[in-house]
Amino acid sequence: MSGESKSAPDGAVAGAVGAFNPSLITGAEVQMSGTALESGEKDDIEVFRIRSKLYRFAKDVLGKEGLQERALGDCRLLRHIASGKFRFLMREEKMGYVRLNMFINPAQDIVSLR
Repeated sequence: MSGESKSAPDGAVAGAVGAFNPSLITGAEVQMSGTALESGEKDDIEVFRIRSKLYRFAKDVLGKEGLQERALGDCRLLRHIASGKFRFLMREEKMGYVRLNMFINPAQDIVSLR
């Protein structure tokens, strides 16, 4: 045979190891359970929102210390309805992972919240 491959039934290549055979695929759909996930933000009121980058101070691969980008997304200031506590929450833009979740102590003089 001069480099020609014979066709097997169902589109598989004869003699090929691990050849793709579409007839072997059954039930390709994935069934998800009906449980809904909560974000934990239903009792919060958004006070402020800004698109921002989050950096962290760490060593790079060469051992040099500096700022490294941690996430890009919306940083929000939220106030809890019942307790009145404020917190910063930042979720990553693409996947929605929580990258910053920090309560603000009103006793500290960072910003006037009242």
